[in-house]
This record gives sequence, structure tokens and C-alpha cells, in this order.
Amino acid sequence: MVELFSLINKETESIASIAEQHSASTEELMATTEEYNSSIEVFFKRIQNIKDSSNNLQRIIK
Repeated sequence: MVELFSLINKETESIASIAEQHSASTEELMATTEEYNSSIEVFFKRIQNIKDSSNNLQRIIK
């Protein structure tokens, strides 16, 4: 009976360890996703700036 509880305890610790690793990986993935999102927003703003500049140049040329 003691062996069974010991085995259950070890398995529970193993599951907890795996859950902690998955949690850390998820946090890293979330941080990376947020970083990419920020980069995409900057990229979009730059493209919008180029588009606006192009439109302004077209108005000047006409």
C-alpha cells in the first residue's frame, strides 16, 4: 500500500513538472507572439506612411 502511494506521488510530481514546463513554454510563446504583433504594427504604420507619401507626391505632380 505504501508503495502504491509512493508511486502515485512520483507520478503526480512528474505531471506537475510537465505542466510547469508547458506553462513556461506557453508564456514564451505568448511573449514571442506579442513581439511579432508589435513588429507587424510598426511594419503596417511604415507601409501606411509610404502610401500617404506616395499620394502626396501624386498630388504635387498633378
